[in-house]
Amino acid sequence: MDSVKAEEASALYHVVAMPYPGRSHINAMMNLCKILASKTNETINIDIIVTFVVTEEWLGFIGAKPKPDNICFATVPNVVPFELVRAADHNFFEAAMTELEAPFECLLDRLEPPATVILAKTNIWCWEAEEYPVGIVLANGCVFVHNLWTMDFEQTTVCHVVAMPYPGRGHINPISRSKKHRLLITFVVPEEWLSYIDSDPKPNIIRFASIPNVVPQERLKTADFPGFYEAVMTKMEAPFEELLDRLHRQLMLC
Repeated sequence: MDSVKAEEASALYHVVAMPYPGRSHINAMMNLCKILASKTNETINIDIIVTFVVTEEWLGFIGAKPKPDNICFATVPNVVPFELVRAADHNFFEAAMTELEAPFECLLDRLEPPATVILAKTNIWCWEAEEYPVGIVLANGCVFVHNLWTMDFEQTTVCHVVAMPYPGRGHINPISRSKKHRLLITFVVPEEWLSYIDSDPKPNIIRFASIPNVVPQERLKTADFPGFYEAVMTKMEAPFEELLDRLHRQLMLC
């Protein structure tokens, strides 16, 4: 049986890896690719080649580092702000989400042999997530996509919870009392409520964030409760989503 397996032609898998253009994301993706590249045809009867896609700038940083022979680099143009200035440029995340897609897809169509599997950072692959949840179709055929969520040590041991209570004391007080370890809680309230509770004792795992006062003031809500309720249901969503977006951008810059 072993001799028959040895004579069988090995299956060739071409893995294309596309990390988010940041050092911790690139390092984690490269470590995974080295593990994949080490899976030889003697053990599982397949051959794996990896094309690791980075910007031209990042190739200059890592191109000379040692890697297995079956991993090669490919580049896309420098369409995102340079690494040395990204911390000061809040458009970096937006550029990564909007400017990398087109050159990456052009690269995929040029690759030989065609890609068999794409490894992409989860937020990078949101380009195609809605239209192609399982795979994408290129000029050279169908490609399966696997999302990779790379996290540093702190993120794997701390869960960030964003809590948004209904703006009333009976709702705010219970939700502010969590003392679970390994949690970081961002507690979101209107600016008016922040002035009421900011000085209250709270666990170290809780921090406050505020949205504008888009609902009637607390002392006036009983005089027009239907109006207050309608404002909560219709006016708090937009500023809350803007806050979530800012929190996410801060996380990606870490």
